Amino acid sequence: AGTYYGGRKPEDGTIDWSKSAIAIHNLVRAVAPPYPGAFTVVAGRQARVLRTRVLDTGTALSGGPSMTVENGAIVARCGGGGALAILTLEVDGAPVSASEFAATHGAIGVPLGG
Repeated sequence: AGTYYGGRKPEDGTIDWSKSAIAIHNLVRAVAPPYPGAFTVVAGRQARVLRTRVLDTGTALSGGPSMTVENGAIVARCGGGGALAILTLEVDGAPVSASEFAATHGAIGVPLGG
């Protein structure tokens, strides 16, 4: 007797920023193109995170998850611990570089919902 599994749904790619950097990195890899990618909201705008790299697996944050530019790269500090380099980010369907992100959001971190 076979078993059945329902198809992948877009909400399967929603990022829960309260998780660890490793868990989020694995989600991004699992739903990367040709799937729709991992989804989040950055400063009230729809965003897709398409490629990441784990920078560290440190302890959980006390101030909540955030995204900022550090040393020329977009970095997400994850609520469950650690940090990710965001290698490919699209906001409202357009690719965003680290310099564009910094110009739009400045040096302060953009809070990320969980």
